[in-house]
Amino acid sequence: IIEAGITRLRPILMTSITTILGLVVMAFAKNAGTALMQPVAVVCIGGLVYATLMTLFVVPCIYDMLNKKELRNIREEMVEIRKEYPEVQGRLEIPGVVDEWVVQRNNTYYLNHNYRGTAEEGGAVFMDSANTLFTPPENLHLRGSDSAPGKTFHPLWQYKTGGAAFVTGAAQATVTTIYEKADYLLVAVFEASMDPARADYFNYSSYPTFASDAEMMDYIAKVRQRSLYALPTDVAPGDRLLTLSTVSSAPGVDEKPVCLVLIFRHRPAAVY
Repeated sequence: IIEAGITRLRPILMTSITTILGLVVMAFAKNAGTALMQPVAVVCIGGLVYATLMTLFVVPCIYDMLNKKELRNIREEMVEIRKEYPEVQGRLEIPGVVDEWVVQRNNTYYLNHNYRGTAEEGGAVFMDSANTLFTPPENLHLRGSDSAPGKTFHPLWQYKTGGAAFVTGAAQATVTTIYEKADYLLVAVFEASMDPARADYFNYSSYPTFASDAEMMDYIAKVRQRSLYALPTDVAPGDRLLTLSTVSSAPGVDEKPVCLVLIFRHRPAAVY
């Protein structure tokens, strides 16, 4: 809106002011016969002034009100990193497990490039291409390679190997996007094959949004059934989800690999 206002300001003012100045001559003329046209000129001048103010100030405000988004202003701590690396979308933190910048381009580039865009084994944590942040995502899906030990999403396999004690101690994730900071609680941990022919195949990546609350709760019921642990975190309609999934980029693998998938939930504060 600000950009459009700056772009449109000069042509709108030029056309309005030149027309108004032309009509001013008519409005204040004292020649014979001008009495009939003076009221017309005054009305036109008033209309142009009114329309100019409406166009430059009122209409953009009404547009902003009707298309208001919950998240718009980039967080202060994200401004500097975005200047240098504009594809950075946020940061994921799970204390003692993961602390990574989150980027977005497509679903392949950052498998072997870090957030700076430099080729590196393990790549970077990246946001699924189906997600957008300008409105709060219903299911924020973050992916990361598990090919480099100790880096990116390789540490997430501790949720399988570390047992219930580890999971209990690492059940909270914080995602700071360019627009907001949100805490999530762990709902489910499960393995899923990427091969539709296998019995353990589960298409968890096809739900960036849900058509209804019933569809969302049905999805939650399915991931709970698959979960390696019975976790007490409750989920209600209207909660937002966070999906973390590992991606194997190891060369020479004939069959599609098994991914580890973590589902978290965030409960937005009630607005009264």
